[in-house]
Amino acid sequence: MRIFKAILQGALIGVAGVLLHNSWKPFGLIAGLILTYLGFEFVRSSLFWRRYQLIAVLSWNFVVIRAGTIGQGEELLIYSNTYGNLFLIFGFLIAVISIFRKSN
Repeated sequence: MRIFKAILQGALIGVAGVLLHNSWKPFGLIAGLILTYLGFEFVRSSLFWRRYQLIAVLSWNFVVIRAGTIGQGEELLIYSNTYGNLFLIFGFLIAVISIFRKSN
């Protein structure tokens, strides 16, 4: 059951960040990155073991990569512009740092 919780939390963090990062430039990018950080902190506090945190990060990564590829209807949610690239780079760094950060 915790696996499904981790998958759902990671996917929700990814969807919220993807939808927020390209709106209200540059405040949407900052809000998306802050939301990603707070979301992974919540995952870290609710799912103590690192394997579930890794599953949440993989789920987030799947959503973000899928949003950055062209779909069948030629839709694209993460463009290859400055804001999209910064969201991908810093979001991934936030996710990785949140896994390997030492807990108190």
